Parts: sequence; C-alpha cells; structure tokens
Amino acid sequence: MSPVSRPRKSKKAKRSKGGGAGGAAVSRGADQLFGGVPLPGQRSALAALAQGLGHDREKADWYAESSARVLDEAGVLLGADGPRELEDATAVLLGARLHERVHGDVGGLWFSAWFEQLAQAAAEQVRAGLEGDGGAWEAPWRLLHGMASIGTPDLRAVALRVMNGVQKQVRRAVQPPDWLRLLPKPTATGEVRLLRDPCLPRIGVMAEFAYPGGVDRHVYLWDVDACEIPCLAGGGTHEDFAQAAAAWRSAVGDTAGQCAPHVPDQADLQCLVQLDLGEEMLRGTENRGQLDEWYRAGRRLYDLDRALRKCGQGLPPRQSLYTDVETQWAEEAFGEWYAERNGGRRPETEGAAALAEEWLEGALPGTELQPSPHRVQHQYALIHDWRPDHPVTASAHALFPDWVRFLAERGGYPEALAERAATTATTGERTPADCPIEDFSGLEGAPDRLRPPE
Repeated sequence: MSPVSRPRKSKKAKRSKGGGAGGAAVSRGADQLFGGVPLPGQRSALAALAQGLGHDREKADWYAESSARVLDEAGVLLGADGPRELEDATAVLLGARLHERVHGDVGGLWFSAWFEQLAQAAAEQVRAGLEGDGGAWEAPWRLLHGMASIGTPDLRAVALRVMNGVQKQVRRAVQPPDWLRLLPKPTATGEVRLLRDPCLPRIGVMAEFAYPGGVDRHVYLWDVDACEIPCLAGGGTHEDFAQAAAAWRSAVGDTAGQCAPHVPDQADLQCLVQLDLGEEMLRGTENRGQLDEWYRAGRRLYDLDRALRKCGQGLPPRQSLYTDVETQWAEEAFGEWYAERNGGRRPETEGAAALAEEWLEGALPGTELQPSPHRVQHQYALIHDWRPDHPVTASAHALFPDWVRFLAERGGYPEALAERAATTATTGERTPADCPIEDFSGLEGAPDRLRPPE
C-alpha cells in the first residue's frame, strides 16, 4: 500500500455477485491443493466462517432448478464413447448452469455445495430409473462418473460416495461400459509445456494426461490471465501440445502469434499456484470458457502436482506477491527514462516511488513490464483510490501515462498497443476487445467502454 493512500480495498478484495466462500467439501487455496490436500470431509475455514455469519449454503434457491436442468439435459452424455469425451461433456453441462447463475440475479453462489446437491439428485434418479419409477438411469449414472472425474479430490469423494450407494443396483441390472471405471482417474504424465505472451500478462500452461492404461491421452490447457489477480481465462482438453498451443494463441490474439511452447522451470509454474479458483473471487463477468472449467481446472492442478512430486519436483510453493517487493530498480530506470525525455529533469521522487510500489505489488513474476490496457485500467482505479488531497497522489496521477509509456518501451510493445495503454492511463477507459476474457452479456446496459469505479 502506498504511504500516501487512505485505507482502501485490498487488491484481493471480493467482488462477488452474492457468492459464497468455499463450500461443503472443497478448499481451493494452493496451500491445501499442493502439499497439504484436505481430507474428503474437510471444509475450508473461510466456508465455516461464512456459515457462522449466517450464509446458509444448503438452501440456495437455485440448486434444485439447476440440478433438474442438468439431469434433463444429461442425455447428451450417452453419445460419449470414451472417458475424455464424457468428461468434456460433463464439464460443459455443469458450466452452462454456472454461467447462467453467475450472470443471473441470484445469490448463494456456493458451487461446491451445488455439486453435492447435484450428485445426490443424480443418484436418486439412477435409483428411481432402475426401480422403473423414474425414467432412464444411464444418463445420470454417466453424469456421476463425469463429476467424479472433474471434481477436486474432496468433491470426487462426494461423487464416489453417492455412486457407491447405488452401484450394487446398477450391477445387478446391467453391465455399463468398462471404460466408465477409468473416469475418476485422469493422470498427468509429467510432460509440461508453457507459452508466454511477450506483451500481455497472459500465460498458457499445457500438461499431458491419460486415463489408466494410457487410454485417451490428451493435453490439458490452463490459460492464465494476470492483468489483475491471476485468474483462469479458459482452458480445456486438446489432442496434443500443438493443438493446445494453437487454441491458446487464438484466444490471446495477435500478440501471441509467434509464441512457441517450451519446457518450463519449476518457478515458471508459479502462475498456476497463484490462480484464484474459489467462489469468493467471483467477479460476475466470467465467460463460458472459465465456468466450463470451474471444477476441472483445480482438479487437474492437483493431479499435475501429484505426478510432478513423483518425479521429485512438484509445483512450486505459493509465494506472496505483496511482501518484500523490490521497487528500486523500477524507480531508477523510470527516472533515467523520464530525464532523457524532459531535458534532464527527473520525475517527482515520491510520486514515482508510489507508482512503482502500486504497480509491482501483486505482479506475477515475468509480467512486471507488461502494461496491457486491462491492467492499466485496474491500476488507474487503484491510484484513484488514494487520498485525493495529498500532493503525492497528484504527482502519481500526472506521471502515470509516462510510467505506462516507459514500461511499454522497456517491454518492447508494438506502437499501437503502447498508445492504447497510454490512453487508458490518461482516461481510465478501455474497450472489452483489449482483454476479451470478460463476459458482459448478462449485465443490463453494459457500456461499450469500461470505466473504473468512482
């Protein structure tokens, strides 16, 4: 926090649309996913606190309706002829309902609790179908297998538990395809590749996976956007590394056109453990790609970490991006750059120092010199939250466009992109096309240009 700033929202402040924090059986913090996996029955401290404050996760109004919609549409799963195809279809089926709820006027967005409710409803439909009283049983039975495959370990345990309750009835009645038994066990091979955009704070991490026996080998992609807090911009499965890389370049845009995948060092994977994948960080503008992978992205992180640990490495420990941040190099380099363009006159020292501190706090390693218009707009909002009557605030406001030009030049930005970023630094406005991961389709009267909050 800048020494001149008044108390303000943390960069990790919640911006949820009535969402809850955590859920009945899942904690998504990196400290729990990596190196300390929660037991199947554990709940996060954040979820327990939210319940103690009166948030009843068991009674969200939308649970029953959304579960019914999923079960009504689960017939699409009958067309799957292998574990990957069924898992993909399950992720899309659940993602459609999550997207509907995030962009609807509802509260109680406890996605992990809804997962439990849906699993129980699916098991009940299986039982009713086998007893001849509730219609088909096979689609909800496949749904449960898909849910066990995309759920983090504790949610997988929920799905497996309800499956065990009806499994004997299923086996007495029919013989489902043998490949269904592979679904809860996608396994990383340890092959990992990484792509990094040279201009935007955007990183693609790709890891190879297969089901037991090497069945349905494929590559899973995490598309990480770090314009603000690192978040999942999208992801999913692909045939191989080449296809996954092409999908990532297409999603990112022109600046990623020449990016080639490489084998990452352990430190390069810090972008994965910094991901915020919990309900407490919902923004209300998540796109379908993000919500289709809501459950599976965390599960595949767990599976990747487990495979890497077997090779003696594992994902890196999560480091704080907000403590012990070194800013002197940026202050000195900016001072020299500014003096060269202003007849030897250097920028006001405290204003430049405050800008450097605000910019570098929370920056994912490797993205420090990447002033995307989206990131610039976020920083514009932060510095306009400082004490308006303080002279350093005025100095920082005046210097900000030059600060962005300095970063763009140092980072080798194309001229057009650098100018868009500098304009955003002056006006606080950007277009959705500057970082097209946000979905404003569910917001009434969404502006063509996005302005920071007052």
